[in-house]
Amino acid sequence: MILTRKRIVLSYIFRLAAVCLIMLLTVGLLQTDQDEPLNQTRALSALFAEATPFEMEMRLDTERICLNSDKNCPDVPAEITYLNADGSEKSLTVSIRTRGRWKSANCTFPALFVFFTPNQARGTVFEGEKMLPLTTHCKDYSRKYERYALVEYIAHRLYQLLTDHSLYSRLVHITYVNTNTGQSIQRYGFFTEHFDRLAARTDKVSFREREIDLNKTIPEEMATLALFQFMIGNLDWSAYRSHNVAQFRDRNGIITPVPYDFDFSGLVNAEYAGPPIILQESLRLQNTRHRRYRGFCWPELNWSDLFERFQRVRGDVFAEVASTPGLSKAARNDVRKYLESFYKIIDSERKRRKSIIETCRQLSVPTTQ
Repeated sequence: MILTRKRIVLSYIFRLAAVCLIMLLTVGLLQTDQDEPLNQTRALSALFAEATPFEMEMRLDTERICLNSDKNCPDVPAEITYLNADGSEKSLTVSIRTRGRWKSANCTFPALFVFFTPNQARGTVFEGEKMLPLTTHCKDYSRKYERYALVEYIAHRLYQLLTDHSLYSRLVHITYVNTNTGQSIQRYGFFTEHFDRLAARTDKVSFREREIDLNKTIPEEMATLALFQFMIGNLDWSAYRSHNVAQFRDRNGIITPVPYDFDFSGLVNAEYAGPPIILQESLRLQNTRHRRYRGFCWPELNWSDLFERFQRVRGDVFAEVASTPGLSKAARNDVRKYLESFYKIIDSERKRRKSIIETCRQLSVPTTQ
């Protein structure tokens, strides 16, 4: 009787162990299946894997471009043609839509969203892309608007030097052909990585909330973003309010803010730009060239490490300015001098304390911008 009971108990233990083993193997397989798609998309797409300017032609009826984003305008069909590395020609049909309320209303050739279909994009440098923002030259009649796009591209490249959590960009030299008139124009612009692509390659999800929980952010990341905005003289942003800042969350709930849209910065120095009205009144700022640090006073932040991060990439920063094509000598010097003035501040303990450390915002005070 005792022996029988022992056998029953042992049999039960073996069956239980077998069930547990099967469950562990199943979970492992499921985990592998869940991780695999993320791993497959973590690499940069072909378009953003290189930094050399990308030459392409875009054919479209420019008169059909909707210049008022408040209207329910249909997307405009267009054809993109480019040359592969082996010299073969690739063409694909896309559709475009204007983006940005200000640019849609004030630009003769506003910034665009370019939409791709899988069948058309397959086998091209755009394979895997569904939609890409394209920053354009805004106005045809003046080269200074093209300069604004080029300098904004430099700003994107500078943030990429500082952190992996940045939107990749690719400079594009585009020949726009008006299919209605046959006229063409060549201008520089740049594609920016889609939020979903960044989320996939960093193992995060993109989300949007009116206000983020600052307790779920990393002080070093928030301070890096804020000091970068100070570096380029940009006040048209808010990580807390999600203004010109994309939000990403990892599996542990940690939030990472990623900035974009830098054309109102002092670095770009666009004639149409100015500080936000609320800051013009509260801080008496009338010019985008005047820097103002808008980061928070994180108690645990190591300021020395933060400044050192920017100092380490100094050579690469000025290399980006020197290597970006399409800028006049005067425009390149202007960008270089503006960035040099930033480094003069963080190289001086007195200046960085006065202009940055002592002007940070207390975490207990709600942000207004």
